[in-house]
Amino acid sequence: PEQYESDGHQGAWTDIYALSALCYRAIAGDVPMEATRRQSQLLRTRTDPLPKLAEVGRKGYSPAFLEAVDRGLRVIEAERPQSLDEWLPRLERADALPSRDSELTEASRHASPATARTAPWLVAGSLLVLVGLQWLAAQQDVGRSERWPSEAGPKVGDRFRDCPECPEMVVVPAGSYRMGSPSYEQGRQEDEGPVHEVTIAAPFAIGRHEVTVAEFRRFVDERGYSAGSSCLTYEGGKWRTRAGRGWRNPGVGQSGRHPVACVSWDDAQAYVAWLTRETGEEYRLPSESEWEYAARADTATARYWGEGESGQCRHANGADASTKERYSDWHWPVASCRDGHVHTAPAGSFAANGWGLHDMLGNVWEWTEDCWNGSYAGAPSDGSAWEYGDCNMRVLRGGSWYYLPSVLRAANRNRLTSGNRFSSNGFRVARTLAP
Repeated sequence: PEQYESDGHQGAWTDIYALSALCYRAIAGDVPMEATRRQSQLLRTRTDPLPKLAEVGRKGYSPAFLEAVDRGLRVIEAERPQSLDEWLPRLERADALPSRDSELTEASRHASPATARTAPWLVAGSLLVLVGLQWLAAQQDVGRSERWPSEAGPKVGDRFRDCPECPEMVVVPAGSYRMGSPSYEQGRQEDEGPVHEVTIAAPFAIGRHEVTVAEFRRFVDERGYSAGSSCLTYEGGKWRTRAGRGWRNPGVGQSGRHPVACVSWDDAQAYVAWLTRETGEEYRLPSESEWEYAARADTATARYWGEGESGQCRHANGADASTKERYSDWHWPVASCRDGHVHTAPAGSFAANGWGLHDMLGNVWEWTEDCWNGSYAGAPSDGSAWEYGDCNMRVLRGGSWYYLPSVLRAANRNRLTSGNRFSSNGFRVARTLAP
């Protein structure tokens, strides 16, 4: 499906989709429904119209094999196996394919003459798929070694992942900028000053998107991490902490590609610590000054697309005309356009800033490393995190789907206690690069 997108991120999961489609055609006898049609219905109804192979597959194939093919056909790339190492073992199981005479005999006994004649072809096709998978796995290993030479790391502008399931990163350049907002900026708050010069002495990497549900799920599943059993959500016209809400069910419909929400600063710290151990690289939350530097992407206007809110619906997921229609009790200003999303949007749904970063404004608030301070008086000027002040409160940046246009500015600041889980809160990661 990502091959239909000019900026679609392709990888092993794309090849897995193609090979799963081949298996589906061989076993079910029908070509899978076009991916764009499936995506459209998923957005409207949250139901995939493609019948599961586990329900329509012929006898002689194990449920585990059919389920593996179904997973490979997921429309949302983050919900598919992300590597051949993850997917191949299930397909290679001895009982996955109808390779034994008894299975073929049983399948043929209940099949139509046409189906019986195709059984050998199905076996051959399945074996061909496995050969192809083995070849792709070998290419994937070669690609890894060529992508990361021992003496050369990622360069400014590069996009990379340290593992197939890791967040995609973008390397941003070193440089200087003016942090904060001038007194005349519309929507400005007092805590956005004084404006001061910040120098980022070395390039660093930052997430191309906010951390997604699928990426956070892998961490939770592998570590057995508990991210709480309640979250502050907006339902029935009221913000309230509700039991049974959390990152798996934040009160709004989400898929694996959406930004994870209902996560605290403490949860984000646990994630980056785990990612550091998994990859051997130094992952962390960005400092507040790094975050604003990356959001501005060498611009000095209130938003990375311009000074005013015009253009918000192309660049950021914030409160707009559809928000006001959805919530009859909404009494705050909204953007006079429709971005197609009342709540969170899948990562990368909006135009990137000049450095290729998506959703730096809107979608979900993003935790940063810094303790809260009510002004920039005495703030670090070297891009490091401010590690003193009110450290029970941590800084969030960027605004969210729920917030009015004046909040969706590069200089706007917010803070919450480090343990707060809120359906508008998420995060993106940063990574320190070796000198």
